[in-house]
Amino acid sequence: MRRIRWTAPAAQDLYCITRYIRRNNPEAARDVAKTITTDAKV
Repeated sequence: MRRIRWTAPAAQDLYCITRYIRRNNPEAARDVAKTITTDAKV
């Protein structure tokens, strides 16, 4: 498995995306963050 190195802008984007989703649906925000980080490890 290759290791993914997150750039600062990519990490900030993920943070902003999940923060935006969390306003209306905290559970979905967790799911989105988990899916993105898990899929990035492939």
